[in-house]
Amino acid sequence: MTTLNNITTILFDLDGTLMNTSEDLLIAVNQTLAKHEMPQVELPELIGLISHGSPAIISKTFGVEYDSPQYHALREDFLAFYVAGMFQATKPFPEILELLDSIEKQNFLWGIVTNKYASLAAPLLKKWNLLDRSACLVGADQVKNIKPHPEPLLLACKQIQRLPHECLYFGDAEKDIQAGKSAGMLTAVALYGFIPDGVDPYQWQADLYFKKPSELEAILTAV
Repeated sequence: MTTLNNITTILFDLDGTLMNTSEDLLIAVNQTLAKHEMPQVELPELIGLISHGSPAIISKTFGVEYDSPQYHALREDFLAFYVAGMFQATKPFPEILELLDSIEKQNFLWGIVTNKYASLAAPLLKKWNLLDRSACLVGADQVKNIKPHPEPLLLACKQIQRLPHECLYFGDAEKDIQAGKSAGMLTAVALYGFIPDGVDPYQWQADLYFKKPSELEAILTAV
């Protein structure tokens, strides 16, 4: 059985783990599609792309290659629409705020490591009064290599002066688990997150799996 006896810090992925950003991302995608006179998409078509960031969302949704001129124009439109409407529906997942309260009361640190740009993540966290509470925020615009590379997680450790084996990384995508393992951390899967149909997260071989945030809170309380 996996124990958390040596854990001092919980690091969270953002989209699909800490916050439900799916509706606002879908709105921005469909606004971009409408601008370019393309068919709208439904949320299930987008869910599996969110954890891979805007490059994957644009490339797969619009069917363009990363190095094409059209890709860059579409990405600019998408990000403009997203920034303009990113506060419409986005909010922490149920039980997340209670989990963060419990983490702090037990003197654990918590932080965020995301493939979203920190410049986009920070306003969302600030809206929910979480930015100043977070011990760190590491985004794609702060590193050379994003997840599944361990660089973002190792940068977080450096910022908060913690060793990797003291950290649990909590995410909802296979690349989160790959990054956590490569960094030398314990890993946990948010089964409530943006996991598309047909994907079996138990094949990722994480250390822990949680159907809801309160399950992690229960384990931390028992440490």
